Formats: sequence, structure tokens, C-alpha cells
Amino acid sequence: VADLSEARLVEVNMQDAKCVKANLGGASLIDSNLFQVDLSRASLLGANLSRSRLNGADLSESNLSNATLNDADLSNANLSKADLRGASFFSTNLSNANLSGANLQNTNLNKARYTASTVWPDDFDPQAAEAVLVQ
Repeated sequence: VADLSEARLVEVNMQDAKCVKANLGGASLIDSNLFQVDLSRASLLGANLSRSRLNGADLSESNLSNATLNDADLSNANLSKADLRGASFFSTNLSNANLSGANLQNTNLNKARYTASTVWPDDFDPQAAEAVLVQ
């Protein structure tokens, strides 16, 4: 299990990497290529992934509490059962993402974009959270 807590990995290319249960708490991965990375059950507590490419990433059951994912691309990402409390997804692309069972308490979804096929937790209203439905 990799421990990259507090690491500064700006503009890193981790495409297709397998980082199951990795510790990236407090890490900075701004502008990074994390396309189809497997970060399932990883700790990304307080990590900064702003403007990173996470399309197709597996973040299922990960802890992203207080993480910053502003302007990131999470299209087709799996965030099922992820802990997203207090995270910021401002202007993030959540098209076709799976957030089923995710904890979205106090999560900033202002201007986050999603499609009709984005899967939200039961009884969650993305428009009330100021997310924007796109075609």
C-alpha cells in the first residue's frame, strides 16, 4: 500500500495506475492525469485534485472528505460509497459518474456539471445543490 500523504505531485501522470488503499491524504495532485486510475478504498482526505483528469477513475469507497476537486474531470468515474463530506466539486464534470451511496454532506457541487445518466445517492437532489444538468 503506497503512502504518498502530503506529497506534491503537480502535473503527474498516473494514468491507469493501481493505487488501491493508497494514502494520499493532504497530497497535491493539481493538473494531474489520473485517467482510469484505481484509487478504490484510498484515503484522499484533504487532497487537492483541482483541474485533474479523473475520467473513468475508480474512487469507490474512498475517503475524499474535505478534498478539493474544482474544475476536475470525473466523467464516467466510480465514486460509489465514497466519503465526500465537505469536499469541493466546484465546476467539476460529473457526467455519467456513479455516486450511488456516496456521502455528500456539506459537499460543494456549485456549477458541477452532470448528465441524466449520472447516478446520485437515493433522495439526493443535485439541482438543490446547485449542480447543473447538461445534455
